Amino acid sequence: METKRAHRKLFSFASSAVLMFALASYSGGGQGAETFPVADLEQGFWVCDYVATTRGVHATPIELCSTIMDQLQTSKFGGDYEALLGWWRENKPAEHQKLEAAQAGN
Repeated sequence: METKRAHRKLFSFASSAVLMFALASYSGGGQGAETFPVADLEQGFWVCDYVATTRGVHATPIELCSTIMDQLQTSKFGGDYEALLGWWRENKPAEHQKLEAAQAGN
């Protein structure tokens, strides 16, 4: 029972975070995600990655998460997928730990 409750909490937290990012991206007066600071794109990317890792890719809004990743790849890495991949590998453990701690605090 505790595991199911924890999973529901996690899904609720992650869904809210992705939804807030999505709403923010569409409330900028017609501005697209490409106008967002890299830090915002990174945050959205890590939430998507964390949810996909812990709940499965079908628990994420795939189109939104793909858009966030594409924009991050362009903005931060000049379109270089290998650079994005290296950054992801290096930072994933710490970023997932931060999200897990934030989720546990809710």
